[in-house]
Amino acid sequence: MMGKIIAGYLGIGVLVLAGPGRVEVRKQRDSAYPRDPFLRERLGWKPVPEWMPVVVGVIVAVVLVLLWPVFLASWFKEGRSGRHGREWWEEHANERMPKGLTFGLMGGAGTIFCRDCGYEEAIISFTHGYTAEGRPRGTIGHQCQSCGKFSHVDDHGGPLSAAALRCECGGGLEREAVLFCPRCRSTNLGYERRYIT
Repeated sequence: MMGKIIAGYLGIGVLVLAGPGRVEVRKQRDSAYPRDPFLRERLGWKPVPEWMPVVVGVIVAVVLVLLWPVFLASWFKEGRSGRHGREWWEEHANERMPKGLTFGLMGGAGTIFCRDCGYEEAIISFTHGYTAEGRPRGTIGHQCQSCGKFSHVDDHGGPLSAAALRCECGGGLEREAVLFCPRCRSTNLGYERRYIT
């Protein structure tokens, strides 16, 4: 009898894994080892063995199968509050940023997208960490106010020079201004965060 109960419990866990759990496994695996080469390069991460993300995915899957009631409770709670990825961000943006999107309300690294022309670009808003020598290091996103190009400045704890805040085109790089699409110059932008430090 006890064997049937355990088998039933694990069977439900496998069903949860095959359903909503797949997204969670992928999300946890990608947050531990981002596959996006842009993020890996910008964060200065060394290449990891191909098997490492697979191992992380398997561990998360096993934990999910064993603890599926906790996962489902959390998943339903998130579903009721309507806070999922891009939808949550758009709801949040409408509440907090009636005039447009700024770097100050975005964190980490992700994708900025234009709702008017469909333009998308991977950018860094703000990441931080330490150098190999243990000194603080940050990467701060900026946008050229002339050409619209997104760029980032490496911050090693000191004041940023005027040259560091100049674009190749000669325009000034800003962090506080409302962001606009480099293609159509619309301010109707959204942001989907991929990674945060």
